Amino acid sequence: MGLAILMISGISLLSSLVGFYSHLCFITHVSLLLASLIGQILGILALFTKERSTLSMLKSPRDPKEAKLLVRLECGVLMAMLMMQMVVLMLSCAVQSCWVREYEGLEAEREAMTKKRSRRIAKVQEESMANAEKIAEIKAKEFDEKMKNKYGGKVKPEFEA
Repeated sequence: MGLAILMISGISLLSSLVGFYSHLCFITHVSLLLASLIGQILGILALFTKERSTLSMLKSPRDPKEAKLLVRLECGVLMAMLMMQMVVLMLSCAVQSCWVREYEGLEAEREAMTKKRSRRIAKVQEESMANAEKIAEIKAKEFDEKMKNKYGGKVKPEFEA
């Protein structure tokens, strides 16, 4: 019985550490927290329903009234831990839902910025293509004028010669 209660406390401590140090492992934290809650509920039920067998397993050298008081005190401590872990579970879920909403807002904001950027890029590419066409036309005209100035009207097509 003592080992079971020790394991329950260990799982509680582990779930607390996981929740405190890692904001990314919400499912792991909640799983450990639920396992600890179930263990605490079973421990409380075992202490309440099987008080005599618990006392006989303890084989305490203390007087029976003192041992009974200690078992009830331990049960009370487990109940307090249970209540605290239920509060932690509710707060963890509330914080996670706030983070999810905030993340969704940031995601929508990022998508809007991406669309705006892609529109700007498309506009710049369109202007760039128009400028490239104008430059090509100007160069073609300059080349034609250069050829006319250099050869004048002397150039005859080959099929006429």
